[in-house]
Amino acid sequence: MLSDVVELYDAAAEAEGITLVSEIEEGSIALGDRNLLTSAAANLIDNALKYAGGGATVRVGVIQDRDTVSMVVRDNGPGIPPAERSRVVDRFYRLDQSRSLPGNGLGLSIVTAIASLHWGKLCLDDADPGLLARIVLPRADAVVQQSAKPAEMVWLEADD
Repeated sequence: MLSDVVELYDAAAEAEGITLVSEIEEGSIALGDRNLLTSAAANLIDNALKYAGGGATVRVGVIQDRDTVSMVVRDNGPGIPPAERSRVVDRFYRLDQSRSLPGNGLGLSIVTAIASLHWGKLCLDDADPGLLARIVLPRADAVVQQSAKPAEMVWLEADD
């Protein structure tokens, strides 16, 4: 799923002079709604391309550990100041420097809601330089044990 989103944004990145790199680990599986998770990933990549600036590099990947699977979007742009990170997920909140760019300040609040719906969370961290945005989701096997209601399995890796 994530590979498809990266492919969708490849031409836009090239047009902006941004290098878009896919670093997707094989075998990464999360349970959830494919359309919602696609929308969340697209929002993070779109934001990275919009705010990182020309000449930047945006890296998209999937990392899994024992209990979680994370969709990761990392750029080497200006990032978000630490004091603002908790506020940018609020509806309609925009940083001063982004007010002249298209958008209405709903993107990260939607990503937060989608992550929460999937028993996960959105984490925004310093990439030094840039921003590291992660949608952290429980591994598929952990969700199946927690929920009596079956969910759709979403493969986050590339289709080979």
